[in-house]
Amino acid sequence: MRTGVPHNGGMRFASRKGWSCARSERGWSLIELLITMMIVSILVAIAVPLWHDMRERGYVAVMQSDLRNMAISQEAFFIDNEYYAATLPVLEGKGFQSSAAVELQIAEATRVGWSAWATHPGTVQQCHLFVGFAAPLGTATRNGLLHPFVLRGERWAHLVSSDRAGLLEAGALLSMRPEWLQYRPIKHPRTWEVCPAWHWDLRGMRLRRALELAGRPDAGPTSRRTF
Repeated sequence: MRTGVPHNGGMRFASRKGWSCARSERGWSLIELLITMMIVSILVAIAVPLWHDMRERGYVAVMQSDLRNMAISQEAFFIDNEYYAATLPVLEGKGFQSSAAVELQIAEATRVGWSAWATHPGTVQQCHLFVGFAAPLGTATRNGLLHPFVLRGERWAHLVSSDRAGLLEAGALLSMRPEWLQYRPIKHPRTWEVCPAWHWDLRGMRLRRALELAGRPDAGPTSRRTF
């Protein structure tokens, strides 16, 4: 179709043509949507438990740290008073402070030992600790002492306990043979009573593994840690 359009006193012919635009994009098909949703679901199923586990371990690490700090405060209190503090406010009066949201409870405290546990509102897990002749508490059922030292330039450690069965079980984790376990009575540092005790001599990879299990992979020659 041609139309005449006046232009400078004359006629100008212009062409008018129809045109169409092809679709440059197309939508997602149902199969593609299902595959995408499946991939996202798998990633979420993997990530959420990992995140939850990391958060749980963080809570437990904070509770363990508070119990270790309480142990240091209890020993300092014992030096001044010759008995352990039975309530948390007594330790707080000496400068001890627990982490935010962590609740600590002292279950037993005498001149020969003490025990306590820690809880956190973010987890159902609890951490327990008993020292000396206090009764085992909760998950803390093994008594023992890990005493690192240096002998001829090499790092060693005594793993000592009055619980022979528990010490054998701990030795199995360290690939120790039962015949290596030695019986050596010790004197209690508070009452000087002779107590039955067994011990392992550790060095090298076994020592590093024991320090990791005790929560102190960087423990020095004079450090003492309950196992």
